[in-house]
Amino acid sequence: MIKAKPDKSLFLHTVEVINKAVLEFKRIDWRSSEIPCSEEELFQSIITACVFHDLGKGAVEFGNKNYSHALTSALLADSSLPENPLKPYVVFAIMGHHGTRSKDLFQHHKNQKITLRKEELIREYNEIRDYVEYLYSIELPPLNLNIPKPDETLTKILKTFWRGTGNWHLHATIQGILNLADWKASEGTVLPSRLSLNPNKTLRKFQKQAATGKDTIIIAPTGRGKTLASLNWWISTGRKKLSVFLPTVTTVESMFENYRKEFGKNTGLVHGNLAYYLYSNFDIAEDEFSEWETKKFWMKHFEMPINISTIDQLLLTGMNWGRWEPKIINISSGAVIFDELHFSQPFTFGITLEVIKKLKAFGTPICVMSATLPDYMIEKLEEVLDNPKIIIDNEGLKEKRISISLIDNPTPLDKVIEEYKKGKKVLCCVNTVKHAQGVYEALKKTVKSSDLVLYHGRFNTEDRQKLLKLITTEKPAVLVATQIVEISLNIDYDVLFTEAAPIDSLTQRFGRVNRFGKKEGKVYIFPFRENSRSVYSPQLVDKSIEKLKEYRTPSQGELLEISKTVAEIMLPEIEEKINFGIAQIQHINGINASIFAMQLDTRFQDDLLREGLRSITVIPEYFKDKNLNLMELLGKQIRIPITKGLLPSLVKDPKTGLLFAPIAYDEELGYTGMIEESEII
Repeated sequence: MIKAKPDKSLFLHTVEVINKAVLEFKRIDWRSSEIPCSEEELFQSIITACVFHDLGKGAVEFGNKNYSHALTSALLADSSLPENPLKPYVVFAIMGHHGTRSKDLFQHHKNQKITLRKEELIREYNEIRDYVEYLYSIELPPLNLNIPKPDETLTKILKTFWRGTGNWHLHATIQGILNLADWKASEGTVLPSRLSLNPNKTLRKFQKQAATGKDTIIIAPTGRGKTLASLNWWISTGRKKLSVFLPTVTTVESMFENYRKEFGKNTGLVHGNLAYYLYSNFDIAEDEFSEWETKKFWMKHFEMPINISTIDQLLLTGMNWGRWEPKIINISSGAVIFDELHFSQPFTFGITLEVIKKLKAFGTPICVMSATLPDYMIEKLEEVLDNPKIIIDNEGLKEKRISISLIDNPTPLDKVIEEYKKGKKVLCCVNTVKHAQGVYEALKKTVKSSDLVLYHGRFNTEDRQKLLKLITTEKPAVLVATQIVEISLNIDYDVLFTEAAPIDSLTQRFGRVNRFGKKEGKVYIFPFRENSRSVYSPQLVDKSIEKLKEYRTPSQGELLEISKTVAEIMLPEIEEKINFGIAQIQHINGINASIFAMQLDTRFQDDLLREGLRSITVIPEYFKDKNLNLMELLGKQIRIPITKGLLPSLVKDPKTGLLFAPIAYDEELGYTGMIEESEII
């Protein structure tokens, strides 16, 4: 008997994988998909990949360090299966079910020794073959043990796809379902629960209207309950799985906590530092560690019933980064919500449109919700969505929550202190980290330390989580922040002092003041600083402020109209950047022949997902010799901009792969840079 697992025969494991794959296949609505083959052909190809995926374990060399059973399994499939258009996808998926799907596929295994245990292998294969024919009426050929040399099959498969014939969706489906089925048969999984909304919740008119069951765009002001509207939409789609994408790690963690209150353990989190988040926020006993490792694995692959993620995770997945295929299958088999797409980031919007196209080819229902969505963005979305229904919170758009004053003082500290002394809760929002740090240091001279908090994106993971909890629970009297507070933070201040910014960003900042329209909200806008040019287009900011001058107490609807007007004025520049974003993802797909995994050098090239400064995650060199464990080190990681003297000074830990840099860091101020550092976002 050939063993696929220490406690399981090849036959039993393969049957389990096949049965799991059938369940995965049924989760996708193939009636709405655009896969270039029949549903029957696709199903047979997936089952065939499952049948062959572990046959390479029937070799004497299995278990040796330099032996790849995945490669031998692919050779057996290549020698046994008849030629047809889907065969290269099946062979390639088998090759990649345990590792690389890149250009240099198995180059170090070209000369591996293979000694097949012929009689046992044929016997186990025939049992699997009979099972598949009996249960699924799929006739598989006899097993041909005269396998080609590894180099022959590798060269043939790679050439097949490098000719440009690779179909992204076909590969994603076969590879993704094989991976998910194999993992679930081996490790178990998180079973989706039947979820529903709390029946006691009272829904507003637009929240009820959101239950369209199809592609939907929701336009509503901040604080009006777009999240509840989108959940009602999700339930109406009938999909058992949901993925919600937000702009930043901070907004994702905040939203994750909100969803977890509603749906408990059914909620998953996906971002770049998930391991540390779980470590620092959950009291994991030693005997539960294995269970949490499994849960973390499935969270990263969007397997939870509800998945809250940064949009970067989706865009990178759509560009073939990492193990992208099972992620795409999980995301596309559910429903997808985009929480806020900003017109001041047209390059990223272009990439997002291309990824939405890929999801729609799977028939995935999509909801986009925003407080500021100009007409051109709606038109672009209508081009890639399936005749979307547009839901507008007309009642909320009539609300007037704020009064606006434009002031000349570039940093109006005296007025901030004046409002604070009146007992008002004050939010001060600026465009760069260095400016925020300067404002904070100045206010410390007057404002009580217990009343004052600084928050921006250049704190390390550990401190950022502490600050987020402090801001959302204790609600400090004076909060100095960058645009990190714009989206999905449940904070409500009396007065906002904000540096000038594009109207979509300003509208989001306005939403942190008088959030629920139950009091007077005052907003003071001070001038755009020269050093903020690295963050926002000065022209976009100037047009936004020019239009805002016409309104002292704008309604939410008027703010939306200003967004539309400014966007129209800037449309030629915006269109150019959208097209640049589209060209970016098309280029990356091209250099990977659609199906190969993105290379590391591509992942960290300039402007991969958005325009602006290049950045990198590092740990202050101070901690290198402090005898910290891995999780403690992850807590010290900071995302910082790449400056002139940074790259030559980086030191990589050979064990963990973590990068250390000689940078200055303060628990109170965050990252303060290197010598002669320019301003940072």
